[in-house]
Amino acid sequence: MRIFVRESTGLVREVGPFRLLLMSMGYNGFLIIPFVYLAGLYLYGAGSIVYAALFISWLVFIPGALIWYYITRQYPRTAGDYVYFSRLNPPIGFAAWFNFTIGEMLYDAVLVYFAIAQLGTVMQALNNPLASVVLNPRNEFILAVVLITVLILINIVSARAGLTMFAVVSLAALATFIASAIYVLALPHGIIETSLGTEYLRAVNEAGRVSVTGGLYGLFGMVAFTTAVWAYVNYPVTIGGEIRRDRLTAILGVLGMFVLGGLFFAIFVIAFLRGFGLRFFIGASYMNANGIDNGYMLVNPGADLALIHTPIAIALAYSSVLWYIAPVTGVIIQVSRYLLAFSMDRALPRAIST
Repeated sequence: MRIFVRESTGLVREVGPFRLLLMSMGYNGFLIIPFVYLAGLYLYGAGSIVYAALFISWLVFIPGALIWYYITRQYPRTAGDYVYFSRLNPPIGFAAWFNFTIGEMLYDAVLVYFAIAQLGTVMQALNNPLASVVLNPRNEFILAVVLITVLILINIVSARAGLTMFAVVSLAALATFIASAIYVLALPHGIIETSLGTEYLRAVNEAGRVSVTGGLYGLFGMVAFTTAVWAYVNYPVTIGGEIRRDRLTAILGVLGMFVLGGLFFAIFVIAFLRGFGLRFFIGASYMNANGIDNGYMLVNPGADLALIHTPIAIALAYSSVLWYIAPVTGVIIQVSRYLLAFSMDRALPRAIST
């Protein structure tokens, strides 16, 4: 019987604490969860429940974050989570993570499509005549394919270039995400209301038709809109063979992202709820769910920025496309590392590792 020894991947440990923190934030998805969270307010967004749910959804996943931290520390290998579970039970470990990898491919396809749709929605809010061209289903598909192909090719050319690109995109996405929250908080409510005009009044009026669920049921109803995102603190273990083997890198990459990501996400949602008003988003989410007029646009934070029509707001509105592109870039790297690990274990053809 021959003893199987897994070969080295050849990847270099060059990702330090700050860079890994940026990557984890770009991958996690909290940058796009406000689009989902705000869209659910017409169901469960009753008063202080909206704010309490932000904290509860984060709190319940502390054990999960700790687990991923310990796996990152103990299994500093490429696709370390796959390595861990496949050594416990090789058939089940491979099947589970192969299935997860396919799921991530599909997730990436959805995200890149949403990135193009977000661009078109912002252009539509600005009455850009090219919006209809971008939002044409065929053109959306073409643009999405072109974008993800370019991102994949950069990673094929150089693994280092792929990681650098991801860090830069994540930094830009995070910076504009925070800047959007600060800008909305700094604006007087009257300016926002005046800028949106009749659209604002329509959303507020529609809120009066909504019967929002409160109490404990309402609280956990809103929690359901956010909890899933905190499961994605696993990026550091995916590139475990490329991160520095020190405690600080793992702490910032997993726990740092979990804490700061939760903080930035809460600040963003609170800023928009205070700037535009809870009733506005309850009405906008109701309009969106029922296909009423421009509800799909009004419940979209990026489009709301565009509707303010100041130069800063317009720039931030267009930057919301980066909030989708960041996780797309990260998932491409993640998928490539899992495929590499599968091939290094000879569970898939060796050609995949090249």
